[in-house]
Amino acid sequence: MDQSDIVETAHALADAARGAILPWFRTKNLQAENKADISKPFDPVTRADRAAEKAMREVLALRRPDDAILGEEFGATGGRTGLTWVLDPIDGTRGFLTGTPTWGVLIAISDENGPFYGLIDQPYIGERFEGGWDGPRCQGLMGVNLSRPAATVRLVRPISSLPFLKLAVRPKAKPFARLLIVCNSHAMGWIAMPMRFSPQGKWIW
Repeated sequence: MDQSDIVETAHALADAARGAILPWFRTKNLQAENKADISKPFDPVTRADRAAEKAMREVLALRRPDDAILGEEFGATGGRTGLTWVLDPIDGTRGFLTGTPTWGVLIAISDENGPFYGLIDQPYIGERFEGGWDGPRCQGLMGVNLSRPAATVRLVRPISSLPFLKLAVRPKAKPFARLLIVCNSHAMGWIAMPMRFSPQGKWIW
């Protein structure tokens, strides 16, 4: 397996998605369709989602035509190498629609054992995160950061994310429910969002 080619391809995919998405962000003519059945929660998709996935598929057709693809918008395409690229052109389409920077491009590649490399790109804020053979890595306006987990971690002010609160009511989710109790506050959406509330029900900005 050519690791360098996989990494270079992933970055080429992210670059292509950026170019397709940003012209649509915070534009007045951006519209959304509902992918979900009328009985299910709203699941939006925009022209930006589809344009980004098409752009990424074009990159793969040129660079790695024999790999399989599993895309959020256009489904599965078979391959012959045993490798599958998993693409979500805009994760967080609701945020994209409302103009908040809480969305990103998700790219991963997997084999018969599961995913072994992944990349998250945030086109608007210019940050890119990846994890794989060399460990976690972030690059953006502040340069490149090679992150390493600390030997011990002490949570001083733990914060949970509201979209995951629903996990607490699922079977076998008691440990998660206990974690929510000790959290100082719960964020609305991503932790980057400024609005959150405390366990006592008070809004914090």
